[in-house]
Amino acid sequence: MARAARRRGATIVEGVAVSDVDVEGGAVRGVRTSDGSTIRCEYFVNAAGMWARQLGERTGVSIPNQAAEHYYLLTEPMADVGREWPVVEDPSRCTYIRPEGGGLMVGLFETDAASWRVDGIPADFSFGEIEPDWDRLAPFLERAMDRVPRSLEVGAKKLFCGPESFTPDLAPIIGPVPEVRNYFACAGMNSIGILSG
Repeated sequence: MARAARRRGATIVEGVAVSDVDVEGGAVRGVRTSDGSTIRCEYFVNAAGMWARQLGERTGVSIPNQAAEHYYLLTEPMADVGREWPVVEDPSRCTYIRPEGGGLMVGLFETDAASWRVDGIPADFSFGEIEPDWDRLAPFLERAMDRVPRSLEVGAKKLFCGPESFTPDLAPIIGPVPEVRNYFACAGMNSIGILSG
């Protein structure tokens, strides 16, 4: 995606964060970055993931996006699992299952997920983990693993819990925002950002 954007004239600046969006006369005029630079631009796309809501709030833009606990379990290796296995998605069991590391990844999307850091996501939190709540997740995990009974016959290598951002209706927020001209939102992709792109 980055290569295609560059071919179409986009400039990609890495190693800095957008700290604020400059607005003049109700329209985007530029962005300020964490290194103190100002980049003039006519359009701005807030694609800040689980930080999108916080970044929007700095300019009076409402982006209803909240981080929630997201879990997946990695099984020990299983001799008959191959990389060519399909991804199985079963909404009735709130799960997706796919091959990973010689075993299976059993991902969960529970119906009543636990919000994480409603007061604000730390700026330096990236690809980190949250302490898993085994008791809360056990019923979901059992139903999910029952979808592929062989997964119940091997050990669990890791139960991962990390934040993922969601919108109230689980649909992504894509397009212009009403509060500021030339300000666009691209948030709430719920782990399917690349797929949706």
